[in-house]
Amino acid sequence: HDAGRTWEDAKLGLPYAAIRGLFSVRQNEIIAVLQMRETVSVYSGSLDGGAWKQRTSNDFRFSSWFGGSRQPLVVPDLPSKRLLLMLPGNQSFFLNLETFDKQAIKFSGAGVYWAKISGDKVIRSCCNRVGARLTTWETRDEGKTWQDSGSELAVPQFRDSKVGFNTTKFDIQRTHDGGATWVTVHQQEPQYWPFLWKPYTLTFIHVSDQKILATDGMHRLLLSEDAGNTWRGALDSGRR
Repeated sequence: HDAGRTWEDAKLGLPYAAIRGLFSVRQNEIIAVLQMRETVSVYSGSLDGGAWKQRTSNDFRFSSWFGGSRQPLVVPDLPSKRLLLMLPGNQSFFLNLETFDKQAIKFSGAGVYWAKISGDKVIRSCCNRVGARLTTWETRDEGKTWQDSGSELAVPQFRDSKVGFNTTKFDIQRTHDGGATWVTVHQQEPQYWPFLWKPYTLTFIHVSDQKILATDGMHRLLLSEDAGNTWRGALDSGRR
């Protein structure tokens, strides 16, 4: 209640399970994605102590996938008030967070290792489509057709509907038009990523309008203090 300065137990009253996602769609309403032993379920409820409603439940047995991880992929598309859920056996669908209707989506390959919906509404995923070949595929018609991205780019990360960042193993790129065009804002030494099932990528954390952190989650931490125009090592020059 105070912008994160203090925290207290929310006492949500949800069933005992691993929480795979918590999303706020409307004021005081929460959507929870829970993974239990054999199911992945979606609940809706509030923070005022009201009862939670189970909106959908999906079989999660016999799953061994995503590089050995037995977790569902949950991708929020909150501007469109929906979630993209990916489960074993090609159980992939959009879940409307107002009606809780499902809309099936078919991915380009048998094994989906990750997927993202970018600010330009393009869905990008990494699938095992031919033998052991892993590549980034994209669709602009919600899965009806897929194209090989033909690019070293990973998945764009958007601050809003216009401004976003992306990475290759050589540079950082930025867009101001929702992904229609990209400009290189930082060049770097080639980065070699140990995980074959996803491209090298940085996660961008917008601390403020001007200050942005970028990390690969392993050994790199970059900082921009001018809204992404220039970048440096976050610990360079003795600054902390």
